[in-house]
Amino acid sequence: MWVTVRWIPPGWTADPALRVSFAITLVLIALTSVLGLSMLGLKLRTQRALRRDHRFRPAIVETLTAITLGTKQADSLASIYRLAPVVVANVLVEILSMQKGAGQLRLAETAERLGIVDFWRKQAISRNPDERCRAVTCLGFLPAGSVSAELRESLDDPEELVSVVASRGLTREARVEEVNAVFESLPRHSTLVRALISPSLRRHSVMLATFALPHALTSTERGPALAALELIRDWQRALPADALVPLLQHPDDRIREFAFLALPFALGAQPSIQDFEAGIDSECAAVRRAALNVAARLRRTDLDERIAARVSDPDPDVAFAAAAALASRGNIAQLEQVVVSGKAGTAAAMEAIERFRVGRLTC
Repeated sequence: MWVTVRWIPPGWTADPALRVSFAITLVLIALTSVLGLSMLGLKLRTQRALRRDHRFRPAIVETLTAITLGTKQADSLASIYRLAPVVVANVLVEILSMQKGAGQLRLAETAERLGIVDFWRKQAISRNPDERCRAVTCLGFLPAGSVSAELRESLDDPEELVSVVASRGLTREARVEEVNAVFESLPRHSTLVRALISPSLRRHSVMLATFALPHALTSTERGPALAALELIRDWQRALPADALVPLLQHPDDRIREFAFLALPFALGAQPSIQDFEAGIDSECAAVRRAALNVAARLRRTDLDERIAARVSDPDPDVAFAAAAALASRGNIAQLEQVVVSGKAGTAAAMEAIERFRVGRLTC
């Protein structure tokens, strides 16, 4: 701005404030012009890309479809790729994401010959997280054996979304090594990332239940055991997981809570009444609530007295869990006595009774 001020002839005005205002106006005009030209260039570039996409897409789709069916070779796309590489790569990903078997192998070979796979590999280690995410997503559509090394490295990417798409790519096929690698990476991720990866592993739950889950449940480390319990709870699928019974008495309250929540889906698990009593009388409110909910779900009538005592629990969530457990088995008269007596737990008992009557009671 000082250069602009000095550029104005000294005799043009005798007012210094006016000269400074005029200089600021010139600077703003210049910045606005640069911004307008940049936006115009971006618009023209976008329109050019759209025209190119509209021009080449039909031929690219036709050629890739023929390559998928095996009626054309990958070299037939080379001439179009030299003219519109971005369009070819985008259409290739769209078709590749819907293919399996022989068609997927032919398209993967085409991408390898054109150099698209090498480009994705370079972008997978880019400093830009958006480029890494896009590249890992594309690599995930290729046959797992050809790019498993790149996808495994991306499991520990600092960008959480990259880790999620890498796990989805590795679990597209039922390959034991890749699925176990994703499972073993769960303790290194946050709760949100584990929740996003869980649906990808659910289709391989039987495979994981043979070795990976039992090994994690018996681990001396907190992370693997907690991740395994979270998966069993989230999948809500019956699996042989009797190894979680000792975790009901684990010193870590978080593990005890999830062990109770996963218990209804553990085939072969035979918890004792002492396990439930220790959970219901735990100092942690979350453990007490989980134990009460599971006791009601498993119809443990031998725990009615313990459950009834928790209706007056100082924690309102625990008190309602106990009242709901009694109501689920039809012990409405017992809850009505609590309401009439006016003792602690009246609010929880009244809410459980009303939900039972309208059919909205869940444990």
